[in-house]
Amino acid sequence: MLRRFLSGILRGRRTPAAATPAEVDDDGALAGMRFHVCSNLADCRGICCRRGVQMLESDALRIIAFVESHPAHFSLLQRVEAPLYKAEILQGIPVYSTEVVTPDGPGRTGVNRAQRAGVTVSEEDRKRGSCVFRYPDGRCSLQVAAVELGYHKWEFKPKPCWLFPLQPAYAGDRDGVRHFRLRFAGGHPDFADYPCARLDESGLPAGEAFAEEMAYFRQQLPGAPDDFVSVVDADGNPAETS
Repeated sequence: MLRRFLSGILRGRRTPAAATPAEVDDDGALAGMRFHVCSNLADCRGICCRRGVQMLESDALRIIAFVESHPAHFSLLQRVEAPLYKAEILQGIPVYSTEVVTPDGPGRTGVNRAQRAGVTVSEEDRKRGSCVFRYPDGRCSLQVAAVELGYHKWEFKPKPCWLFPLQPAYAGDRDGVRHFRLRFAGGHPDFADYPCARLDESGLPAGEAFAEEMAYFRQQLPGAPDDFVSVVDADGNPAETS
């Protein structure tokens, strides 16, 4: 899911004029969906954080600077050599990942670090893995620290995290304005395990369930629209571009 999310962003990456405005269209398909409301971390304990997340370099550098400036808020990161690492290069663009830890086994100091060192990580360790920024109760330390320091709660949180389970989609330029859409990034087999990504006929419409995410998405677009660009086809799948 994470790789597909990021690959879609990178495939559709464009370089518009800096002054080009951006707006968010309503997505008819998304507007017709209803979602289970996940309002209490005690219900899921941040299960969607168990595999960590991939992000663009701009997100990674902002997070690194934030963590280094406020070490007192990130004592849980002392268990790993580095909480973020450059995972790979996709289409010439660096992709960073968060480290994943487990309660015991080789993953206790980092699943990805262990694998890079040639240590075998069991499937059980993978299932018990968790993003290194996640507290045991499911809270995100990046979000907690941001709030305590007076920032917006998602200021330093990777975009795929605070947008989840939504996915940004570039909808083209019209009249000098870049248009974007948010789509449900469904289809991954793990989604059924994530309460906040569960479709529910008796749940809230997407516009209500994700009102805060949509508002913050709109707020973020004018500052760095390239970070949100992805191209999808009519079914919501990443589309190939020339």
